[in-house]
Amino acid sequence: MTTNKVNFWMVGFFCILGVFIGVVATYFVLKYLPEKNGATVPEEKKISLNLDGYGTIGSESAKATIVEFSDYQCPACGAFYEQIFPALKTKYIDTGKVRFVSKDFPLFSIHPYAEKAAEASHCALEQGKFWEMHGSLYGNQSAWSASKDSAKAFTGLAADLGLDAKNFKDCLDSKKHQQAVIDSLKEGAAAEVEGTPTFFINNKLTFFGAYPIESFDKALAAEGVE
Repeated sequence: MTTNKVNFWMVGFFCILGVFIGVVATYFVLKYLPEKNGATVPEEKKISLNLDGYGTIGSESAKATIVEFSDYQCPACGAFYEQIFPALKTKYIDTGKVRFVSKDFPLFSIHPYAEKAAEASHCALEQGKFWEMHGSLYGNQSAWSASKDSAKAFTGLAADLGLDAKNFKDCLDSKKHQQAVIDSLKEGAAAEVEGTPTFFINNKLTFFGAYPIESFDKALAAEGVE
């Protein structure tokens, strides 16, 4: 009899405790979840990004600006550039609808040459050939990634593109653009970039990954760009 009585009180106690927890949980859910009928729902967070000194293509007055955080040693970034970017450029950039900016997000832990490749792109920018170097770095990604001397490989690419090879090498050796690369990496991390490629459209985090052109069509349409 004693055991049954104890079990009865234990069952009762836990039933009351369960009801109490349920009431408290419901209160907090109703209190902190946004309401649908006329309530204020927080707006999508916008991030202010520094675009000065980075590779840019497209009209300054374009209705939409796409910012890509990329890693030159990242296969997915290479796939985006070779398979998706051409359609994006033809459809939106060349027609003045979109401005596209490339920013640096080298993943040091898995891509040991990515930071130096980003510096190489900045050295090419000095000579007015950022996009040529941008394309060459992706087009030759597997070759320079396997090189024992990445700086020599990058200087070779610069010479192939018609850049002043000596000035390019001096620029690369000086590490004068290293801080810009690091600053971009820090800015990306602060903006919740977790990998590459990551895209912001009009300062809103939009994609992480090499999404197809149809996804960009939809995202740009939401910004009023057809």
